[in-house]
Amino acid sequence: MATIAENLQTLSDSKQAIKDALVYAGMQPTDDMTTYAQLIKNVADTFIYGATANGAYSKYAGDVVVPANTGNTLKAYAFVRLNAHRITVPGYYTYIPVYAFGYNYAQEIVLGEGVEELGDNAFAYNYKQNAIIRLPSTITTMGNAAFGRPNQLLSIILSATTPPAITSTTFTTSATYISRYSIYVPDASLQAYKTATNWSAVESRIFPLSEWVEPS
Repeated sequence: MATIAENLQTLSDSKQAIKDALVYAGMQPTDDMTTYAQLIKNVADTFIYGATANGAYSKYAGDVVVPANTGNTLKAYAFVRLNAHRITVPGYYTYIPVYAFGYNYAQEIVLGEGVEELGDNAFAYNYKQNAIIRLPSTITTMGNAAFGRPNQLLSIILSATTPPAITSTTFTTSATYISRYSIYVPDASLQAYKTATNWSAVESRIFPLSEWVEPS
């Protein structure tokens, strides 16, 4: 998978292109620019710690793997409107904050083993048709509207054998939205999910993992 630096490299090697990328990410580089490597680090730091404005990463494409940062924390809205094909968040980020992936256009989002909690609206307002969100076995809690109001069909793949704690609003259960969810869980835990507190509201959209077909 491409690193953030490699994704930026595809924009252009030119100084102007790098300046444009920084401006788009909410930064204001001066004419007296530092080295190319330092600029890449600055953009990467902005990417990790959170965008300074909504949509700062909407022009990203390809695959992105989020590296570690000091304290291993993500900011709210960190990847809002992200347009990457696939993004992987390693498990040392135990908490995914509010709107971290809100209004998202990513085709696939993978949270690594170690992620434990999804904040409110973490994946709200998905805009990518047939998007996939893969959650690790370590997930224990999913907040209000964590998957609220998907605008397109959305598949959520869960590895946790014990149903995570959710609220009555983690999924939007009105007629307009509920049919857009396809939630896949471990076969042995299917009944546990269907009858767990608040999960029963989306019982009709919960399926065994054995029925999941990986996209070609």
